[in-house]
Amino acid sequence: MTPDELYEELLGLRCRCGGVKVPRQTFCRRCFYALPAEFRRALYLKFGKGYEEAYAAACAKLEDKGIRRAL
Repeated sequence: MTPDELYEELLGLRCRCGGVKVPRQTFCRRCFYALPAEFRRALYLKFGKGYEEAYAAACAKLEDKGIRRAL
């Protein structure tokens, strides 16, 4: 995912799972709280300062938990 796509997703109203989310929040509540605390904390990093890596790690963790990207 490019930085522009990632930023657009962050500003959107839909979580990657298809659920409703608040703009400027990475995930819906269900996905966010399915993550361990260290993953949730890392999502507060800024773009270019670790957010992209935190997002990728969080998505992988959600996949491990069976929470998949909506089609």
